[in-house]
Amino acid sequence: MKKQKTVAVELPPKDELMTATEAAEFLRVHRSCITRWIQQDKLRGYKLGTRLLIRRSSVAILLAENEV
Repeated sequence: MKKQKTVAVELPPKDELMTATEAAEFLRVHRSCITRWIQQDKLRGYKLGTRLLIRRSSVAILLAENEV
């Protein structure tokens, strides 16, 4: 049986988690863009079972870093 890795994650106060679909709707992009940005380390995400979760602060950082 494969041993699971335990990782402690502290959430900042009032930092809500969004699903990949919610993040995509918020940014007005396709969900596949969200997963690609996570794979490219442009956005930070967390996989819990089959769910992909993203902190709202990570979305804010992505927007700030890509401001023109």
